[in-house]
Amino acid sequence: MQKNRLKRMPKSVHKPIQAILKAVKKELEGVDKQLDKLVNSVAEWRQKRDLLLSAKGVGNVLAYTLMSELPEMCDIVYARFCLFL
Repeated sequence: MQKNRLKRMPKSVHKPIQAILKAVKKELEGVDKQLDKLVNSVAEWRQKRDLLLSAKGVGNVLAYTLMSELPEMCDIVYARFCLFL
């Protein structure tokens, strides 16, 4: 959102806003790494994530959102998948 606003802002505020955007991006990268590490440390979570990622159009953001916001849905999908193994 701030990137869009940056175009309309006076040039004098571009540098501070870019610094904030850079800091936020770095923080998000750290959170992503921590989340990946946590999911990889639990076999069941890792398997659920991998199953979700195998679906076309599903990336890490959607997979983690589904796992956290709709865990019961992930349990059903995971259970049905395991029946076919």
